[in-house]
Amino acid sequence: MADIKIPNKFLGGFEIIKNLSNSQIESLSDFLKSRTPSEKPDGPFASEIVGISRDNLTEIVSTIYSVIHLSVSYKMPLNELIKDLSAAFFSQSQSPINDNLSSNLQLLLENANNLKLSVKAADVMREKDKIYDSSRVLTDLRYIFDNNDLKSDNRLAVIIHNLKIAYQHNKNEEAFFVALSLDDLKDLKQQIDRAIEKEEIIKAYYANQEIVFVNL
Repeated sequence: MADIKIPNKFLGGFEIIKNLSNSQIESLSDFLKSRTPSEKPDGPFASEIVGISRDNLTEIVSTIYSVIHLSVSYKMPLNELIKDLSAAFFSQSQSPINDNLSSNLQLLLENANNLKLSVKAADVMREKDKIYDSSRVLTDLRYIFDNNDLKSDNRLAVIIHNLKIAYQHNKNEEAFFVALSLDDLKDLKQQIDRAIEKEEIIKAYYANQEIVFVNL
């Protein structure tokens, strides 16, 4: 694998993990073991853990999730990846070099099996060519003028709803726009409501079986 460079947004998470005490590592390990694959890796988290704020807890779990995802994506053993990540962290930061980061990461990842299952589930979704990222509806009012009398106050108007869909395509963010009328919006809502109802029916049908549905 090529030399690893840790994105700046994750450096803070590695710093927090490096400075965790033994009691915090123990409590965090119990917390990670208690998380089910159906729970989203980024929270929300109900409470603090041994003096770790909710913000820091979110950053820790996000960092661990990214390490697992990197391991799965590159099919790289975790112990080897941890070694490379630790070296990258200390080369990119001003933090004094020690073994705390490697040992703390190792202990936390050993107890993050359910998080690993969440990563695998997310990878199944990412096998698709285009992955939904976000959406937004921009609403415009457009006047229709009478060519024979532009100054006339008797104008027509149309309301146009522009639906923006942002998505991931080959690890790049792309987007497209679709113009919708009110009837189009109602039809889209009906299709979404129907899809939600179908998911609820499926989950209810398998409720008594040993299947855990993962929320992505």
